[in-house]
Amino acid sequence: MAGPLIVPVIALAHGVPALGSRSEPAAGLALGLALAVACTAYLLTWRRTTRVHRREAAFFLAGCVALAAALLWPLESLGEHSLAWHMVQHLLLMTVAAPLLILGLPMRLLLAPVVLRTSVRRRRSLSRGLRRCGDARWLGPGMTGLLVFWHLPVAVSAALASDTVHLLMHGSLLAVALPFWGAVLRAGSGQGASLAGAALLLFSTMGVMTLMGALLTLAARPLYPAYPLLEDQQLAGLIMWIPGALPFLAAGIWLGHRWVARGQ
Repeated sequence: MAGPLIVPVIALAHGVPALGSRSEPAAGLALGLALAVACTAYLLTWRRTTRVHRREAAFFLAGCVALAAALLWPLESLGEHSLAWHMVQHLLLMTVAAPLLILGLPMRLLLAPVVLRTSVRRRRSLSRGLRRCGDARWLGPGMTGLLVFWHLPVAVSAALASDTVHLLMHGSLLAVALPFWGAVLRAGSGQGASLAGAALLLFSTMGVMTLMGALLTLAARPLYPAYPLLEDQQLAGLIMWIPGALPFLAAGIWLGHRWVARGQ
């Protein structure tokens, strides 16, 4: 198993692509500007109101850092040449950036612009509507379906060949991961679905990731035309298989702790 461990060195030996590669000038700069605007708006809200706590602000800014690390240079460029780095991008998006952003964006902050301009009844209706978006009945199949689809060889090749498909890949994974972790965190705090439902959501998704990671690791030949190194594919599978499962396992343990605490 020593072979897969040298893949990052091989990727670096080919050189880190310079700023200005396929996804960089337009998409990368636009994303960087959007992150800067979001962080600025968040900090201004934090300073001018009492709706954001210091801990929530720290979570949100950490999520922005994780998001930037996943989608900007150099990791974005490395992901074009190595499936292992590509997998790191996906894990940063779905299991690091998404839960941190959710922890930093409480429901009261999301509703803040509406609170001042609408009635209590409409505000409650909007709040219920947002919570329905985190319904585990569609989040589980949506999360696992996107995971499987975007790791099909044809989908990966299309994403590497087109900026639009590439951004759609990352955007859709983040878009489904945000309500996914929102549902889990609300269940743990007693404001959403049952703890059992949230635990099922977590472990079913973790099971799919584990299975996909095992398939990539144990495959006898490269499965992706754009990534011809078998060692690279094996390392990507290991990353999905073991580190990729840890956030789900940690969240499951936390839910178990909450269940025990409520039963006492």
